[in-house]
Amino acid sequence: YQRRVHGVCNALRNNFNLTHLDLRRAVPTNTMVDQVMDAILGSQTLIYVNLSENNIGNMKVEEPNLGPLKKIKQFIDQCETLQHIDLSGNIFGAAGTELVCQGVRESISLKKLELNGCYIASAADDDEETINAGMEAMKEMLIKNKFLNSLHIAGNGIKPDTIETLSETLKTTTRLTELNLANNLLGSNGAINMSNILKVNKGIRTLNLSDNDIHWKGVEKLADILTLHNRTLECLYIQKNKFGSSLEKPLPKIPNKDEEEEELDPEEKEEKLKEENAKREKEVKQSEKAIIRLSDMLRSNPILSELDLGFNSIGGTHIKLLADALKTNTSLYYVNLERNHICGCTTGEFDAKGIQSIAEAIQNNSSLQAINLKWNFIQHEGIKILSPAFSANQTLTSLDLSKNFIGDDGLIVLCASLMDNNQLIHMSLASNLVTSVGSQALSYLLSSNTKLHTLDFSDNDIQDGFQLLADSCHPPSGIRCLDCSRCGITDSCTDSIVALLGQSYINKLIMADNNVSSNTIQAVCDCLYSNKCVDTLTIWGRQDGDNKLQAQMASELLQKNHNLTSLDFGFADVPIDLTSQIEELLRSNAKRGPRGIPRGVIRIV
Repeated sequence: YQRRVHGVCNALRNNFNLTHLDLRRAVPTNTMVDQVMDAILGSQTLIYVNLSENNIGNMKVEEPNLGPLKKIKQFIDQCETLQHIDLSGNIFGAAGTELVCQGVRESISLKKLELNGCYIASAADDDEETINAGMEAMKEMLIKNKFLNSLHIAGNGIKPDTIETLSETLKTTTRLTELNLANNLLGSNGAINMSNILKVNKGIRTLNLSDNDIHWKGVEKLADILTLHNRTLECLYIQKNKFGSSLEKPLPKIPNKDEEEEELDPEEKEEKLKEENAKREKEVKQSEKAIIRLSDMLRSNPILSELDLGFNSIGGTHIKLLADALKTNTSLYYVNLERNHICGCTTGEFDAKGIQSIAEAIQNNSSLQAINLKWNFIQHEGIKILSPAFSANQTLTSLDLSKNFIGDDGLIVLCASLMDNNQLIHMSLASNLVTSVGSQALSYLLSSNTKLHTLDFSDNDIQDGFQLLADSCHPPSGIRCLDCSRCGITDSCTDSIVALLGQSYINKLIMADNNVSSNTIQAVCDCLYSNKCVDTLTIWGRQDGDNKLQAQMASELLQKNHNLTSLDFGFADVPIDLTSQIEELLRSNAKRGPRGIPRGVIRIV
């Protein structure tokens, strides 16, 4: 590592054109970070710098090493071209946060700052003075910096009192347009504080409060503010916040021989059951109240365009309230309803109320462009309900139906409904228990559809059904990106894979974890020697386990094919010199290729 970092530092000192530098997970010690910072201090070309996940600061020891943070502060302050710096996943705590914020405060160019998972509200031995100094520095930064418009401080254990400390500053900082507070400890009180900020602040356009346990009270307050006061917020992400009332069936309790089971008499059992039912009824009412407020907001707010409600266990009954509001909403173009138990909590049970309302909303809504219905146990019965809506809808461009157990019968119905759809561009049908029978229907759809560009069909056991699927992706099919990972594909499909790469317009093919041998890998390489279209290829050859041979094939391929910028043959247990050669060839292609990362970018992981 020391030798490599020394080489990188020498290159950085002598490069006067570099604009993007990505050293994520690349410099594992503070001494090495020091060296890197010395190399780039004085740069007036860097626009983007990523130093995430490098253990900078090391707050876990008794005396944190703040030396690198002082140089980072100096760099941010002095570099007049820097627009985006990512320091996420380092553990410099409030002491390091104070230094970073002081540097940003004086910056005349920085627009985006990422401090996710940096323990910004923590200090060694919970030193309150250090924590307060860090928060004061952040307040000063928000007040004085005239350019920062995107702040990401997710995963920092931030509590409601921290938001209260920053609230007065955030109310008046209208330059800030994006605020990410996901995966913290805000609770309902923190969400209420944030709602009061939104009532006054009309600058924030994107707010992420996902995974904060804001519950019903927090959702109600947010919805009320967006209904009555705020008409500027465009994107709201509140997934994983436990405000739904649908419960997954608990797993049966495993008996423990060491614990004596406490036996309750019939009266005590009845009393306990009454208490549980009363608690459950209260939760359902509170959840319903929050969903009603959200629905009212969707009816009256003309600005909100993205809404993420995933992983909230809303349930079919309450989803109906939201879907009824979606019918007339004209602003939303993306909604995420992933894992909300729309049709039930497991396979075998099916509740039609929620999915029927979703179907009506899709059929009537005139603005919705993307909907995520992943993992809602829609099954074959739900697809039959949704199909007429998909036939009629002319606005959806992205549809995710992954993990819905629709099976072959469901896919056949779905494909029939999409035959006349000329708008859908991206579709995910991953992990749906589809076999080669269902893949025939999908093949017929792809062969006649020129609009669908991206298809995720991974985790479906289609086996030799891939041959039909591959044939259907030839022109006039519009498929550009295809994912068939873990589909049971074997060497019997080699000719189809080669024909797909040679005769279609595909530029991204993902076939990870399929049971193909080195013979298939060699055939693919031979085909790609002259291919000018494919830039991303993943095809793991695991059957004979000859990873070194496959890595050698990759190296030979990259010496002739200069368009590939991402190549994965599952290079496990391959000599370091061979993997280094492959990485170097890919970097070289990235600099040449029009689809590669921008010229002047170095990415080392």
